Amino acid sequence: MTPIQIIGKTPHPLLPALLRKFFSYLGKPSNIDSVAVPVPPAGQEGNLILLFQDSFGTPSGFPKSHLPEHTVAIANAQNVEVLQNLEGTFIQTIPCGLSSRDTFTLASSTEESLVVALQRSIVSFLGETVEPMEFPVHNPELLKLSRYGLMAFCAVGCLEGDINQLLKFLGDIKG
Repeated sequence: MTPIQIIGKTPHPLLPALLRKFFSYLGKPSNIDSVAVPVPPAGQEGNLILLFQDSFGTPSGFPKSHLPEHTVAIANAQNVEVLQNLEGTFIQTIPCGLSSRDTFTLASSTEESLVVALQRSIVSFLGETVEPMEFPVHNPELLKLSRYGLMAFCAVGCLEGDINQLLKFLGDIKG
């Protein structure tokens, strides 16, 4: 179980709820907390996902040195303050945005679906390489997320490493 910290002001409840639903779908327990700033997990070695919200500004007291070795930050590419604070740290950063420089982007959008694109390879927490690909989203619950929220959701799914299950969950038109 990879702990996920949603960093920033109180998040809209939809993203944490959908992440919990996804982990339940995978048959995995979830450990999702909403916190104001990253908090080193007590006695936690291994992996940690820091999912920064758009509302998160300049981190004060950012505990870079006390986070697990395999910490990955997911951030909105437009949130320059967060990206600058992560620069030069050991923390792997996955920017999500609409630029060709971003790891996750939105490839297409219609009323019934969105397509999120992984533009460069990332390594899951299982050690598997996830190659660039597209993630069609038809699940009506997921379509209620912001564009960044949807890209961040896909990033978490890729880090967890079961791409086939992620694709099924994203494509579930029953929600």
